[in-house]
Amino acid sequence: MCYFPIKLLAPAVLLGIKSSIGTTYNLFPRQAQDIMDAVASGDLERAKSLQEQLNKAVEAFTAEGPWVPALKAGMEIVTGMKFGPPALPQRPISEAARKRIEGKLRILKLIN
Repeated sequence: MCYFPIKLLAPAVLLGIKSSIGTTYNLFPRQAQDIMDAVASGDLERAKSLQEQLNKAVEAFTAEGPWVPALKAGMEIVTGMKFGPPALPQRPISEAARKRIEGKLRILKLIN
């Protein structure tokens, strides 16, 4: 088991990593598994394409503020469940930032 930035998932699997931990997997577990499956089957073009999609999804969050507040908003956007505000002293991201994340995830076809 390893921990590394999710942006390196496909290269890490190509190097032999079998499992990993990370917060982004909670949002996009299917995409992460699809990347791992594509590498395992030798379909590196598909793995690259899926990795690029996942990287853009992560960038949708990181562009909108600190990781934890953006991730909490993302969890609500992706799951529809309410998780409450981030722990103090962090503050929730703005509604405008939340809508930008949601819009980017729709474009990437990661949410409906």
